[in-house]
Amino acid sequence: SRAGGEGPGARRPLEVLRADTLRLAGEKDQALVAYRALLAEGEDEWSAHCLLQTAKLLEHHRRDLAGALKSCRMALATIDRRHVGAEFARLRGEATRRAARLERRALGRADA
Repeated sequence: SRAGGEGPGARRPLEVLRADTLRLAGEKDQALVAYRALLAEGEDEWSAHCLLQTAKLLEHHRRDLAGALKSCRMALATIDRRHVGAEFARLRGEATRRAARLERRALGRADA
């Protein structure tokens, strides 16, 4: 029975919330570790969110534009595979805008 939130996927939203809370509390390194651990468990409906949060942390906290761009592209591929619902449309728009900005920044740095 799945009563009481039992089952292998029942903890997943709580683990994502924990990673989000760490990020919002300023614990950027711990949040990055938490998002990466979630992503290592395999793809699900939370993967695009985790990849985008990873991209933000890599870009703004670690200053790793290449890693951030890779995470954005992985998020877009994940969204394309799971293409359902308005939430994925929102995530796709966010990932597309972020990837385009990261590409511009990376080119700007290469030309400097």
